[in-house]
Amino acid sequence: MRPLSCVLLLVASLAPALSGCSNTPTSPVDPSSQPHSSSALAKTTPLDQIPPGAVLTRDQLRDWSEIWDLVNIYYADPGFRGVDWAAVRKSVPLKIEAGLENDAFTELVNATLSPFKDCHVRYKPPELVRREASSGAQNFTGIGMSITRGTGEWIVVGMVFPGAPAERAGIASHDRILAIDGRTPLDPRGYPDVYRMRGPAGTSVRLRVASPGGEPCEVTIVREAVSTDSGLVYIRLLPRGETGRRRIVYAFLASIEEPEVDRLRAELARLSADAPLDGFILDLRSNLGGSYEAGASCIGLFQAGVDKSFRDRAGTVLVERASGDAVGNSRTLPLVVLVHNTTYSAAEMIAGTLQHTGRARLIGARTAGDTGTEFTYVLSGGGSISFTGDIYLLPDGSDPGWFGRGIAPDIEVPGSGWDEVTEEKDPAVAKAVEVLTGQP
Repeated sequence: MRPLSCVLLLVASLAPALSGCSNTPTSPVDPSSQPHSSSALAKTTPLDQIPPGAVLTRDQLRDWSEIWDLVNIYYADPGFRGVDWAAVRKSVPLKIEAGLENDAFTELVNATLSPFKDCHVRYKPPELVRREASSGAQNFTGIGMSITRGTGEWIVVGMVFPGAPAERAGIASHDRILAIDGRTPLDPRGYPDVYRMRGPAGTSVRLRVASPGGEPCEVTIVREAVSTDSGLVYIRLLPRGETGRRRIVYAFLASIEEPEVDRLRAELARLSADAPLDGFILDLRSNLGGSYEAGASCIGLFQAGVDKSFRDRAGTVLVERASGDAVGNSRTLPLVVLVHNTTYSAAEMIAGTLQHTGRARLIGARTAGDTGTEFTYVLSGGGSISFTGDIYLLPDGSDPGWFGRGIAPDIEVPGSGWDEVTEEKDPAVAKAVEVLTGQP
């Protein structure tokens, strides 16, 4: 599987398949064996000269050396998105040598990676890698909701799983999570701190929550087993009184994985069984991506014969063709895709491809600009480093310049962020209906 993902599901045991980790070596990587590798420990203490008692520092220096080398060699952007990676090479070891516990080392590394502003770039400590490796693909222990970064210093609920603890606690889609156990809900990189939401079944997490336009309140939720087997999709036929009697379908996808695409396909078949559909609104706001195959399959629902390609740091280009079959008139019906700055990775690939080929119009706001494939390398100490290893190109093989800049919508709609709207009042959906019905 080639993932383009940064999917963060608010569950206690996030599976690698949902976090974009399938390009992961099965054994620890030795960066010194890679071509053009250089030591990250210049002008600091050599590893073989560290006193035997300073094992923790030694291991942290080794892991940092591997992290720096791998990013230096393989990160897709040779300019490192404006980060002075050479300077970081020298500064981080000095902080490590001052003495750090493992949690502080994890925070230091992720804070150092934060300026990339790339949701694929992150370090995971060994215990988290082990926990995720033992997880199932679609079943977790948590509170049952998907999340993305909000328009401010909070995270926002994308979709609440039916029957899950979060739903029973009264949490709903579009709600803002202002704090987790009394602390910021964002990690050092500025992304949702999903890992503090996890824990064994029966343990609890305290959230400070505010609905759009509402006052904040505190809720305590007990974790339990939840499942995403049915796919994180919310789909409905819009009331005909709002669509000029036309059959227009609205579908929100919380992630881009095969269960979501399978569910979308099944619902399209059900809704178009009686009569052809007159329009389709695909909502990719509050979507942090998923896998390449699922993204290609989703595109295949709406368009046939589209080539997609990726280019890595060395300039190697891989070209593949979109898969997936049409359902009813899904490849010909008028199509609008809703996007925002929380539309990431595989979701951006879908939106950008359908826009570029003229198949769909984009409505909302500029996307995140994380249009690449996440690669993950296991370090010698058992932790892992993930980052964007290649970037998405247009079907004709050209670089659209989306990486780091995002995709501009055809129609910009202010105030259309996922945490700024509700199902009852959503200016992006209203504009999409206008476009699909030909209203002025």
